Amino acid sequence: MKNVSGLSIAFAVMALAACGGAPAATDAPKPAATSAPQQPAATVAPTPAPTSPPAADAKLVKAVFAKSLDANQAPVDPAEEFQGDQPIAFSLQFSGRPRSGKVSATWLFRNEKIADASVDFADVNSGVIASIGQDTFAGFKLTPKGRLPVGEGYSVNVTFDGQPIGSFKFKIAPPPDALPSVIKTAVLAEDADARYRAINQATEFKPDQKVVLVGVADFGIYSWMEVKWYVNGKLDEAGTRNASLQESKADVPFAFSYLPTGGWPDGKHEVVLIMNGKEVGRYAFTVAK
Repeated sequence: MKNVSGLSIAFAVMALAACGGAPAATDAPKPAATSAPQQPAATVAPTPAPTSPPAADAKLVKAVFAKSLDANQAPVDPAEEFQGDQPIAFSLQFSGRPRSGKVSATWLFRNEKIADASVDFADVNSGVIASIGQDTFAGFKLTPKGRLPVGEGYSVNVTFDGQPIGSFKFKIAPPPDALPSVIKTAVLAEDADARYRAINQATEFKPDQKVVLVGVADFGIYSWMEVKWYVNGKLDEAGTRNASLQESKADVPFAFSYLPTGGWPDGKHEVVLIMNGKEVGRYAFTVAK
């Protein structure tokens, strides 16, 4: 693979369901939504938003990813990782019985939206006059119609009436029989041949020279790789490249090259190699006239 500019694993259409429920504190829970829920995965502390908080009667208690939800949208079977072809449930627990307000969940992969849905508390808690010691749950379920790429980079951003109240992360685990993804070799060079082997390894370059990162990796099925170039410590978005494999394959050669528009400025620069959302290598080089 060489200078691949787009992640080749495309997302299939996602089915995202949203529903809400309000279980009682002591009595048997009374489901307030018609759609079937699914189990929770992992409790994650909410990330406080720098903006104004939601209405006082809608305080977020916890957010949990799960494998499914119960009839009240509470999480069942919390988990930190999911298989890429299985539904992912997400449960938000709010204190009390807020009678109005809309909770929205936006699902992201590498900061790009893959699905979103909302729950309206006016529908969930209609008819509730008062509640003491009871909470309200808003449930969401993402059902991939395909397979999600493995690794990190997934999150759900939650808002209440448009105001952010938290961002929560989850992971996609590789299939049990997948080949472990690992970078075996990676070097900087002036060029690469037709078989992606380094030509003239170097760490010093001229302003008008392209810089090439050449290496070999084992790819597990649905794994992905990304390369980011930093010019004098600042990310140059134009240089970002990525590639992926939809099969397990060992000893895959790769080469990523970059030359900024107008050439490299003098100074110290870096190229960062990322595998499945985690940094796995950082390679420094200098440029001088």
